[in-house]
Formats: sequence, structure tokens, C-alpha cells
Amino acid sequence: MLVNFHRLVALAACVAVLIAVVVWTIFTRRRETFENPPKTIRFATTNKPWGVQFSKDGKHLFVGGESLMVYELQGQKQPKLVRTYDFSTSMGTARGLSLSPDGQTLVVGRPKHISFFSVPALISGGKPFIDSVPVPALASDRRDPNAAEPTFSPDGTRVVCPIEYQRRVMVVDVKLALEKAGSRAVIGFIPAGGAPVGVSFFPEKGSELVAFTNQSDKAVAKSGGCSGSVRVANYRTLEIEKTIPMNPGCSAVRVVVGQTHMYVSSRSDNKIIKIDRSNYDQKTAYPVGPNPVGIGIANGNKLIVAASNRFGGDSPGEINVVNTDTGNVDARIPGLKFPRGVAISPDGSVAAVTYFHGAAVEIVR
Repeated sequence: MLVNFHRLVALAACVAVLIAVVVWTIFTRRRETFENPPKTIRFATTNKPWGVQFSKDGKHLFVGGESLMVYELQGQKQPKLVRTYDFSTSMGTARGLSLSPDGQTLVVGRPKHISFFSVPALISGGKPFIDSVPVPALASDRRDPNAAEPTFSPDGTRVVCPIEYQRRVMVVDVKLALEKAGSRAVIGFIPAGGAPVGVSFFPEKGSELVAFTNQSDKAVAKSGGCSGSVRVANYRTLEIEKTIPMNPGCSAVRVVVGQTHMYVSSRSDNKIIKIDRSNYDQKTAYPVGPNPVGIGIANGNKLIVAASNRFGGDSPGEINVVNTDTGNVDARIPGLKFPRGVAISPDGSVAAVTYFHGAAVEIVR
């Protein structure tokens, strides 16, 4: 009897410890989620969205998927769908979107092309399509090249676009593209270490530097596994100026370059990597939600992270709001399946995140 009594006491103690851990976890999660929470609006889209971009005046939102959707933003009210532009099925669905510095042109990534659209015509209901620039084929192509994230340079003269499955980054002359020069608008390519997908320009006026991510860079592969990298290149000369290796096991997916640091989403190990731009050697890893993909900087020091949970089966992802000064996750917004693209409004006060498998967009203020 005494032995059974001691066993019961031990079992009760274990149960009490387990309950305490669960309660502490729930309390911490609630505090992290609901202390000064951001205001959000979630709305359904007509098809699965990938890329997203604000208009220059912040009054409209462009969402790319099987079609190009245009929404009018209405403050705290649900955005209003004002236009759906159906793509040619031969060119495939939209990937990333980027707005020209003057706000007049939208470039859209596609599996085999990047396409240019007139913003005023998109909003007014006119004929918005300008032209597409095809990705030159390689003999080694075994699948669509995937021109995923075309991005305008700060001066608006170039579009730089990682070509994921060709392991190179395409540079396009915008003037020639708008003159409908087609493939002649391609200036050249920057070599990538492997599977480039994210790109971000350096913010300093007059800078010709661009950073792009490699999910797995053979040049910096470690024994027992691969690591990604960030490469810094001159988009005028097409030359690599710096290769920044990530930690072993890091799959570098997206990058945002700020004034003093750059931030990289590492999808494989659930971290944001903060890199000091003064020497590129000092790296700090911040834990975030599962499989982070899209990132963007809002309000100066708030990093919006689309924690996709891509490898979590049917489990939903989440949106994290990370303080770039401390690395703390200030808020976790429970999401739908596969949060992916992130866009920040021109004034930095609003973020938009697409849910690819959830067929929705979340506005975060």
C-alpha cells in the first residue's frame, strides 16, 4: 500500500508539473500575441495570391495570383475589389510584384516572363498590359525558370529578377521594356550560387548595389549539409562584390536591406538572420514562427514576417511582428495556410501579407 501511495504521489507531482508548463506556455503565448496587438483586417481573394504591392499613394492594393486583382483600401473597412485582370494561361500565374518609383508601372514575375503593366490603366479599368520580357532559355532547363521576385531599382531604370531554377539573376532595362523591346530589354545576368529567390536594393541614394539570397550556395556548402548565402552585386556591372555565407542548414529565402543591417529569412531553421552592414560578419539569429518566407520592414523597426509553416501539412501559418532592435517577437497573428508575400505601404505604417493556400490577404496596422 505504501509503495502504491508513493507512486500516486509521484504521478500527481508529474501531472502538476505538466499542467504548470502548459499554463505557462498558454499565458506566454497569449501575452506575446495580445499585448498591444496590431489591428488587422483579413479578406478573401478570388484565387490563390502570391505577390502583393501597394500603390504609391497607398490607396490601392495589387494582388497577384491566377489573375491580377486590384483592391481599393478603405481604412478599417474591408477592401473593395475594383478590378480583376485575367492573365494569359500560357504565361502562368503571378509571382512577386514590384512598383516603379514613380508609381506608374507594375512589374509582375511569372514562370517564364516578367510582365509590365500600367498602374493608371489597372485602376481605371483601361488596357493595362504593356509588354512581357521572356527569360532566355538554357539548354539545361528541366522546368520553368521561375522569375519569382522582379524588383525595380531605386532610380527606376532597371528591374532585377532572380531566376530560381537557372541559378542566375536577370537584369532588365526598363526603358527598353516599356518600348516593347521584348528579349532585347535583357541586359545580362548576375551569377548566383544556387536557387536565388529574394532581392533587395541598398537604400542609399545613388547606390548601385543589390543583395539577393541563395537557398543553397554550393560555394559555401558545409560538410554534412548545405548553407545558403546572400550575395551583394553591382547591378550595373553585373559583378559580385561580396558573398555572405549563412550558418549551416540555413536556407536563405528573402532579404531586406536597411540603413545599418540586412535581414534574411531562413526557412529551414525558423530564424531571421540580422547582418551588420558595417562588416557583414556579425550575424544575430532571431527565432520566429515555422518556415519564414516573406519579410518587410514597417515603422522603422518592425519586421513583418510571413511564417509560412510550409512543411507543416495542413497546419496554418502565422504572421510575426519582430522588433529589429531586440529580436523579440512583439506579436503573433494566427493565420491561414501558407502566408507568403509581404508588402509595406509607402509611409511604412501598414503591411499586407498574402495567404497562398488560404486564398486571402491580411492587412496589418
